Amino acid sequence: MTIKALEFWFLCLALTFLTGNPINVFLYGGTGSQIVLDVQGNFLEPAINMGIYTLSFLLMLPRWRKVLTHITRGNMIVWLVVILVVASTTWSDYPQFTWRRSIIVFGATIFGTYFATCFNFKQQVQALIYAFCAVAVMSLMLGAFVPRFGTMTQPPHTGSWRGVYMHKQGLGNQMALCGSFFLALLNNDLFKPQKRLIVFGLISSAFLVAASRSSTGLISFAVLSFVIYICHSRKFGFGVMSFIVLLVTAVGLGSIAFFLLDNLETVFGWFGKDLTVSGRDELFPVVWEFIHQRPWLGYGYEAFWQGEYSHAGTVWQAIGWPAPHAHNGLLELLIAFGWIGTSVFLWTLGVNFMRSLYLIRIDKTSEYILPFLFLLQVVLSNMTERNLLGGGVTWVLYVWVAFLPCYSRSQITLQALKQLYQSKSEI
Repeated sequence: MTIKALEFWFLCLALTFLTGNPINVFLYGGTGSQIVLDVQGNFLEPAINMGIYTLSFLLMLPRWRKVLTHITRGNMIVWLVVILVVASTTWSDYPQFTWRRSIIVFGATIFGTYFATCFNFKQQVQALIYAFCAVAVMSLMLGAFVPRFGTMTQPPHTGSWRGVYMHKQGLGNQMALCGSFFLALLNNDLFKPQKRLIVFGLISSAFLVAASRSSTGLISFAVLSFVIYICHSRKFGFGVMSFIVLLVTAVGLGSIAFFLLDNLETVFGWFGKDLTVSGRDELFPVVWEFIHQRPWLGYGYEAFWQGEYSHAGTVWQAIGWPAPHAHNGLLELLIAFGWIGTSVFLWTLGVNFMRSLYLIRIDKTSEYILPFLFLLQVVLSNMTERNLLGGGVTWVLYVWVAFLPCYSRSQITLQALKQLYQSKSEI
């Protein structure tokens, strides 16, 4: 096996681990309840993460010119977000904890940069196919054969699958992304050798979304599937692609919202929830009050929710249950970084959306819709959950979109031929 092949399989294994691994489920999930990590004692997963990040950095060093070129041509504002995460240590109420967590974000950004700059687009998508299928297999095995770990056995989520994730929402959100990813590639001629894996990934992801009983995951999967259908039915032949896709998405979300409003009791009863939407109607106003107390820079990265004696304790007393986070990505950003930091992140999100739309415009093939689908899933999932910044695959793929070269398939093929011609000429 060549060095390049070994490096590719390292990428696949790393993406699999960052997408979902059973370490925390095995360590803390034996009771079938929601997993609340012991931050002080949980060192295995962060240690493996840091090993992945360090090796990725070392593999990037010989290609520093190529990496630097990609970074300067991409959405460099992403690194401003990382700097803000590290800088929030200075105003955090728990600076040591914020510092440790910011190192994880920095490392994930390194790996995302490595993923985006050291492999071509076909290799990147192939690695994601293998990684997403591997996570789906692990989740299926845990849910079917080891339900003590793979399902939630305590109220109010009894019977919901969680797979390799801490909570059913994690499984639902990730499988919604995986399902739409495989659906977009279903009839793609560039990945015919992986056709069976793609079909398996689509079927298993759809099943796991349903088994998780995650309302966010189901709605996200439905909306993303609808966007894919519209794009394929029009063969990407839009005049103003960004406007049409965003309009269709808004219509889809609006239709789903109207359906939920008309069938609240039935829908929430099926998911085992009441009309308070799992207490979020009580949580959001309390969180807004704390945001107004520190509106500009917030409380520091992940410092707000650390323990009952922190600000979180006051929130828990007010709402009557121990919320692990704000259950909304935008609110979580405002808590951590205030309006200044949140504005920077929203700026990067807008630029990333424009880059993803440009990719679709320059090459109307199904694989180039993947970055846009991922960003859309980020927006949808963070309406009710929080998974933006961190050491997992969400932030890695966000960095991937930021530094992904805006080349079409034909341009990539032409560049490969030029490199082959140059290498033969040197010989």
